[in-house]
Amino acid sequence: MPRRRRMPNRAGAPRRQPYPVPAASARPSLGRVPLPREAVDRRVGLAMLPLRAFLGFTFVFAGLDKLLFDPTFLDPHAPTSILAQLQGFDRTSPLAPLIAAIGEPLAIPIGILIAFSEIAVGLGVLSGLLLRLSAWGGAAIATLLWLTASWSIHPFYLGPDLPYIFAFTTLALVGDGNVLTLRGDRRFDSEVKKESYHRVERSYGSFTRSFTLPSVVDTERIKAEYKDGVLRMTLPKKEEAKPRQISISVSK
Repeated sequence: MPRRRRMPNRAGAPRRQPYPVPAASARPSLGRVPLPREAVDRRVGLAMLPLRAFLGFTFVFAGLDKLLFDPTFLDPHAPTSILAQLQGFDRTSPLAPLIAAIGEPLAIPIGILIAFSEIAVGLGVLSGLLLRLSAWGGAAIATLLWLTASWSIHPFYLGPDLPYIFAFTTLALVGDGNVLTLRGDRRFDSEVKKESYHRVERSYGSFTRSFTLPSVVDTERIKAEYKDGVLRMTLPKKEEAKPRQISISVSK
């Protein structure tokens, strides 16, 4: 079989170079692409939902249990009443002088106040209305219970109220992930009067809309105005997010 002759390269034609293999240092490195701040806030808000559900339902049930399901809690003669509990805390709690001076004489009103406060905190955490304020309130209640009911438990990590302090504090610091939620009721009435009939139609319904706000929005100064069937939302920027003008002095 005859051998093929290699044809010489035509004059002026560039020679084909082998495909260059990049050096190890020149290869692109793989890494995570940073997410926008809005996406991070949404993820944080979703991650807080299980914690909000647990804390909210627990505190609502705790308040209702004191008012409706436990008849001995507000009975001053029962051995498990709020008065008997405060008398026991008087011997071990660091707040013993305060308990003896205020807690025991006002045991029943304090018990009612604690129950309604737990319900308010639970509903605020579940609904998201005043979420940070509700979380700080829950942390305050848990701290009060830790200094009274759980103070004598050793070692300290066996106390049931200490985890609630850190859970509510975390929720208060994180908030709802910078999510704005609009809730409302829709009502529609229609009335038709004719000579032969009279028709009245009414429809009702509720709606909820949630939006992830940019990180530059000052959530403490958001305003809403409803006028002529239009809801107007004012979302002011934070001071540090506003552009600044810097004057440049020219020296001669």
